Amino acid sequence: AQWVLVGTHHDAIGGPGADDPSSSLAAIDEALRTLAQLRSRGWRPARTLKFLACDGEELGILGSLAWMDRHADALRRSAVVYLNGDNVQAGWFRAQGPPSLQPFVQELLRDLPDPERGVSVLEAWQQGPGIMNPGGSVTAASGGGARPFALAPMGLNTDAAPFGLKLGIPAMHMAYSGRPGPLGARHTRYETYQYYSRFLDPGFGTVALLSRTFAVAALRLADAPLLPFAFTGVTPQWRRQLEDIDKAARANPRVGTLALAPLWGALDSLAQAAARYDTVAAGVARLSAADAERRWNALAPVNARLYRAEQVLLDPDTARGPRYNRHQVMGTTGLYSRTGVNPFPHLTRAVVERPDAVAARDAIERVTAAVRRYTAEVGAAAAELAAALR
Repeated sequence: AQWVLVGTHHDAIGGPGADDPSSSLAAIDEALRTLAQLRSRGWRPARTLKFLACDGEELGILGSLAWMDRHADALRRSAVVYLNGDNVQAGWFRAQGPPSLQPFVQELLRDLPDPERGVSVLEAWQQGPGIMNPGGSVTAASGGGARPFALAPMGLNTDAAPFGLKLGIPAMHMAYSGRPGPLGARHTRYETYQYYSRFLDPGFGTVALLSRTFAVAALRLADAPLLPFAFTGVTPQWRRQLEDIDKAARANPRVGTLALAPLWGALDSLAQAAARYDTVAAGVARLSAADAERRWNALAPVNARLYRAEQVLLDPDTARGPRYNRHQVMGTTGLYSRTGVNPFPHLTRAVVERPDAVAARDAIERVTAAVRRYTAEVGAAAAELAAALR
């Protein structure tokens, strides 16, 4: 069995929670109703869809973490992806997730119309004011023209975090927000239906848009003959993040120049494996629907390898790091804020927050080993897919 998970939390703190979490809960409930209507008319998803509404998020992501721990073995075997919502306001699309899902999300947004602006959601994002960061701040757009689409790295501030950072399940948080307006009522008794409907999303058009986003994403993931992971864009993003960490190390005499040569070499190998896989995967798009269906069983082991590939990026030593942050590439150092995001969190901690040259060398070795494991999975997927398409 393979599962596509969609979820949010249902607990509020400090008040009624009309924005956080009721807006996203309403959107996901509507997505579930839409898919249920399709099923009543004869559609049967090829993969199982599971919808979650967790408690205790505001107190430390307790509900989703407890549910995940209870079903950890089954999730490692079967969970294809976890799509998460939290709150939604009028504005632009924003998301956190692994770069291997970036092309899938970009294609999804290209095909979704933004009813307010008369363009696709992707075009609206590219023309928007800047990139929404996980903590809520905005990185201003630079230069002219459309910005290239990008997923932000996963942080620890949503129910997606334990799935992605502890179990290595491809997890993604999706929302809309960013339009200037009064946001000071969040987590207070003034976060009411009246406040939300007047100031945050008048007419509820953005709630409806988020519902369509979840429904279409879940439908495509449920029925895709080959799961829409792509790897060519992974290495450039990781290189940019590591270059920033390297600059910080050079500026800190307690750390100095990092010995990154083995890691750069591992990333070069990953880039080659990614190019091979994405080239072979392009052949699936040329299959007819009937031919793709006939090859479903042949593609099953490839799909299993694809959605489990993220698991090899976890630190094998379960005693290291925070309770649910074993991921070597995404997450946070956890020292100052659970909502902060620090790519390569263990290395960032050794370079920026607790400078230690020995700890930095150890982190580089662990990251390099994780990248090599990931490269092996991508390479094996390319070989298996080529065999399945013969």
